[in-house]
Amino acid sequence: MIGWITGKTMRIEVGLVVLGSLLPDLVKLQMIIPLLEVNYQNFLNPLHTPAIALLIGGIISMFFEDSKKAFLAIGIGITTHFILDFFFIGATKGIQFLYPLSWQYWRFNFILGDLRITLIAVIAALCVYLYYFYNDTRKIRNRQKV
Repeated sequence: MIGWITGKTMRIEVGLVVLGSLLPDLVKLQMIIPLLEVNYQNFLNPLHTPAIALLIGGIISMFFEDSKKAFLAIGIGITTHFILDFFFIGATKGIQFLYPLSWQYWRFNFILGDLRITLIAVIAALCVYLYYFYNDTRKIRNRQKV
């Protein structure tokens, strides 16, 4: 939701910002892989690092006509993801900002990650949606009057 709110308020491609905000969570594939009985930790854990997430975002952006704009939108989404992970208490062990130079985790532990935060994000997303919906409806009415 934060990716969607960011994309709407910055007036950039919302879908790519949301994609970028979800990219670091490719590490969640490890929930499926135990069924395959494969050692996956060393392969999937780096996916939740800024370096690898931006690398994957760069590869994805190459498939778009304007790859610079696509990478900017995806990069903004990735950044919002890591900023939130950095501040949430207990969401992760932290962020490996210096990967591959260091495997050390960093976090600030400022925001308690619970249902209240999700509720606030939903309310904020609803407010942003209603704001843009109202403005778009008003613009359409003004065009029809002319």
